[in-house]
Amino acid sequence: MRWIRVLLCALVLLCLAPQASARTSPPTLPSPRRDPRIDAAANLDGTLYRPESVAGLDRPALLLRNGEAWEGGQDPTWGQAWPGIHGWKRWLAMRGTDHSSFTDIWLIIDQLTGQSPPLDPARAIDVTRTYLTAFFDQHLKHEPRPVLDAPSPRFPEVVFVGTG
Repeated sequence: MRWIRVLLCALVLLCLAPQASARTSPPTLPSPRRDPRIDAAANLDGTLYRPESVAGLDRPALLLRNGEAWEGGQDPTWGQAWPGIHGWKRWLAMRGTDHSSFTDIWLIIDQLTGQSPPLDPARAIDVTRTYLTAFFDQHLKHEPRPVLDAPSPRFPEVVFVGTG
């Protein structure tokens, strides 16, 4: 039965990962509140179109934000939703990134044009993988991951915006 929960979380992760159509994709962070089979949820820089829909969420939630939106105060939906998440939660931001940094598109653009965001695209992918893996290991495998407890000198680009 445990593998079903891992599979569901992997599917949720695929739904939450930013895409070219991120602005039109359905809000999925509230899904764990509605579906008891989902043990944890992560949002990679996705807008929460109905922030009130996460009110009362009691499952672990990881919100990973791009540095551009966090530093610029764009998208107030995360701040509106944050108090409604009652389970274990982390709101992290990655400096030097933009919305597309959570995909591999910058690796291609960098190779074709030589343009890239301030944070090296390969580094952004490495940081994203590290924190997502730690999150799911901690909450699905029940293996503590200290990188989720506080800022790490190994990842100076990651800012802990909120914990709970």
